[in-house]
Amino acid sequence: MLRAVTRIYNHLFNPSSIIQLNVIPNALDMAKYGILKTERNMKATIIAYENLLEQYPDKRPLFVFENSTQCEHTSEHASSGEYYFDTQKQPDSEVAKFEHILSILNAKDTQLSEFYSKINLNKGEKIKLLSELAYNDAKFLDEEIDVYLCHTTKPYECFARMLNGYFIDDMQPHQTYALIKFMYKFGYDFIGIGATLLMFYAKHQLSDATQLYSELAKVYGVSTQQMQNALEFCVNTKNYLILPYTSDALNF
Repeated sequence: MLRAVTRIYNHLFNPSSIIQLNVIPNALDMAKYGILKTERNMKATIIAYENLLEQYPDKRPLFVFENSTQCEHTSEHASSGEYYFDTQKQPDSEVAKFEHILSILNAKDTQLSEFYSKINLNKGEKIKLLSELAYNDAKFLDEEIDVYLCHTTKPYECFARMLNGYFIDDMQPHQTYALIKFMYKFGYDFIGIGATLLMFYAKHQLSDATQLYSELAKVYGVSTQQMQNALEFCVNTKNYLILPYTSDALNF
């Protein structure tokens, strides 16, 4: 009984106490750095991110937080074609691959208007399911979160380390990258990716999110009011935001 009470207390009032980060010894640059456990608590996950930022100011952490096995599998497929890089030719292959993919992403100038309604959250009332993420961390956080350290100080560039968007009905890599950069303009740093979801972190709350709701509504095929209803609680009270990038996201 006491253990259960202590666990609840830590989740609510002392989330830093539940953080466990198991660092992989002698990991190569930009290979998996470690495995994070936060008991599926978002406050603890954000604290862990902030700790890594302080520890590695010249890098940016990336969390693979949702269905990591599938996420990493589809990333391999998404990194084929124009993004392909032969890792056998470079001793420091992950860094070189990251820089190669990033150069291709940065060469594109994709606008959000090019993929309005690509992911339609009106189907199956997914817009309501999106709002539920603000109240239930366990819906989207894995027990174990894979951690990578990226050779950049620009958080949006971390997407090149876990490039995704493989299936035709999903946002394609350059589209997801455009969305991530759009969020950055509103103070939301890209810090994590899953098989279907993106995670953003904000140091400061937005004073006016009207334009954010309006543009995201177009991206996800819903009304501005629907988008505001879905995200307002997170935007106003929390320092993170979760958004989908695949057509099969939010299938709880």
